[in-house]
Amino acid sequence: MYNSKISEKLSKRQPARQRYKIQKKVRDHNKKMRRLAKKNPKNNKQNIIQVPNICPFKEDILKEVELLKKQKEEEKQKRKEAARLERKKLKDEQAKTGDINNLVANAEAKNNLYDTLSPNQGAQNNKTGKQENSLKAYYKEFRKVIEAADVVLEVVDARDPLEQDANKLNKQSEKLQAINDW
Repeated sequence: MYNSKISEKLSKRQPARQRYKIQKKVRDHNKKMRRLAKKNPKNNKQNIIQVPNICPFKEDILKEVELLKKQKEEEKQKRKEAARLERKKLKDEQAKTGDINNLVANAEAKNNLYDTLSPNQGAQNNKTGKQENSLKAYYKEFRKVIEAADVVLEVVDARDPLEQDANKLNKQSEKLQAINDW
């Protein structure tokens, strides 16, 4: 009458693949729940203080709690506004400094100096207008990229670093970084 198959317990062992799959699903679910909690913080809102009906000054206490909540909310709004104004000030100051503009102006001046001193001056005069336009377009795009960049990296060939004269550019701008190319 006693069935040995019923009394045997089934093993709880499972393949590692299945175990890892379950762990991954749990991680993804928890991540999703955290994201939703960030989006909807009002869901975790604390309830208003519970005051028993027996209390004779219940209405006064509830009004006082509401006033405190309003004051906290106003302070929070003031802090947000102050932080926003501070960020705006910093952004305006950064726009006024114009370090990148100085760098671009110096690069253009050096380019003009190089063009006047280049040994292939006669060969450059024979260029077609189309090539000159493409060169101007290149420098126009290059200037846009430089103005939009926060940091400018110059790759310096380690075999001949003096020719590339990175030290002068480093003195002109703190944003310029030289990297040795081995």
